[in-house]
Amino acid sequence: MKNTDWSKLTNQPYHPIINFFIEKFKYQSYLELGVRDKTNTFNHINCMLKEGVDIDTGCQPTHLMTTDDYFASVGKDTKWDIIFIDASHEKNQVMKDFNNSLEHLNENGTIIMDDINPFFEELLQEHFCHNAWEVFAELRGTRPDLDMHGIYSSFCGVVRRGKQQTHNLTIQPTFDFLNENRMDLINILSWDEIVAKYE
Repeated sequence: MKNTDWSKLTNQPYHPIINFFIEKFKYQSYLELGVRDKTNTFNHINCMLKEGVDIDTGCQPTHLMTTDDYFASVGKDTKWDIIFIDASHEKNQVMKDFNNSLEHLNENGTIIMDDINPFFEELLQEHFCHNAWEVFAELRGTRPDLDMHGIYSSFCGVVRRGKQQTHNLTIQPTFDFLNENRMDLINILSWDEIVAKYE
């Protein structure tokens, strides 16, 4: 994948990715941060307990509030099996959402992060992926206790507790830097490789 023309890729739907982990690990609880349109992801998730957080009344979330307010409102013992992070795409808020999610993740849980693998430069605009990828890249360089992979042809990345070889790159907030170092920064696997990893 070193010579991939990333600009020709198109994003894949998220629910098959999320449902794979739900089925694989027999998860019972799902939390979605940033619901937007329920028909995109939320309604397609096959999980016994599903809850969503958003500030938009139009998407009818389970919790109409910011993600910060949501995590401040739940007890430390509130845990989830799988969490999909797709609220703000601004890196500082994404990092807060990630840290809060990890704190409320069951031991064998999975976090799916959206917008961490933008294929072309236009996607770095605020209303698209923005700079969320920098969070994933930073965690890839500083958290050997996590197991992280981007997914080829998807904006998503998978995060689980585990082990990983961290990179030693100093992150530059440019698309050229991301594109030139994508494999180290995002640690991309094909979907078939993701499936095989958890067989």
